[in-house]
Amino acid sequence: LAVEQVGIRRANQEVKVNVAAIQEWLRTTAADPRLIALNRAEHEAKLTSLLRTKTEIEAIWSNRLDGSFIFSLPEAGLLNAKGREWWKRAIAGQVFQSEVYVSAITKQLCLTVSVPILEAHGKVVGVIGADISIS
Repeated sequence: LAVEQVGIRRANQEVKVNVAAIQEWLRTTAADPRLIALNRAEHEAKLTSLLRTKTEIEAIWSNRLDGSFIFSLPEAGLLNAKGREWWKRAIAGQVFQSEVYVSAITKQLCLTVSVPILEAHGKVVGVIGADISIS
């Protein structure tokens, strides 16, 4: 389901969560050498444990260069993220933050952030993203 189909975007909504801190947290996570190999078991263990420590995160996932999901909690509602803006920006090496929108998971206001997974020489090898509850 596309974000546009889920609900009305609310660009003026006040965000009470420290999004920059979560983006930094994701960047640090993406730099973990165990995640660079894109092994599903490593991603599942690390991302599941991180999700438990951040109550404002309602979903977390990782993707390969082709857009396919390595891991997603809860399970992704799509097979491939290649058409999503958060994937395109992170795969291009950028940190991404969406506008506020209504979550397909919780039906509450949230936003999406994503960061590239970089190997030692700075080459992008994947993406880590999260939906952050703001209400």
